[in-house]
Amino acid sequence: MLFLSVPQAFYGIPAVLIAECKSRIDKGLMTDVLDEFDHVLGRSVDTYSDEVDETQANQMIEAAIDQYYIQQDKNGMLLFMEVMVTRMQQAGEVIVPYITENPFMSEEQISKVKAGDTISLDHDVRLKIETVKDADEKEWIGVFTSSEEMHKGSAGNVQMNQSIESILRLALNWEQVNGIVINPFGKYIQMTKKMIELLINGYEYNENERKSKDDENN
Repeated sequence: MLFLSVPQAFYGIPAVLIAECKSRIDKGLMTDVLDEFDHVLGRSVDTYSDEVDETQANQMIEAAIDQYYIQQDKNGMLLFMEVMVTRMQQAGEVIVPYITENPFMSEEQISKVKAGDTISLDHDVRLKIETVKDADEKEWIGVFTSSEEMHKGSAGNVQMNQSIESILRLALNWEQVNGIVINPFGKYIQMTKKMIELLINGYEYNENERKSKDDENN
């Protein structure tokens, strides 16, 4: 399976943290990626929009994954990092599959339902995020950029849109999983918890910087 390495999660992280992370990774390509990514941060910082079409916007992620498969180099990694941070800044969402631990309705109720009916349930329905396993039987949260990607395989019986930020935070704090995998049924990319942690730290740092600048201008 394809694993992206720690440098791909860098975005707007303070210099001290970047230096510390550089000291923990292999020299060469990965260090070059960090150095170059430090120069492209400005292209993502101010990427905000009041209205964002989720389907079209997530095509940015799909295109970045495609380019990574084609290039297999640091430029592909840099593109993926930029896009992920941009989508977080736009409050972007992905599709997350859930499974129900108890049925919505009995077979008798289902047989009586007609198109357009409004249904009221007389019981709570428990939902659980459906995870996927890699070749080593490690579990990951599978998320999808579009319904087309989701329908390439079998993904739960309930699907919900969730913000990229919220699902990253969930994966980070869920002991059972190793991280998230984007589009597990097609061209996919896995993000480990270490990558997620670095990405969130960088995102928060830049959000604070942006807010500080806004306050200065007001």
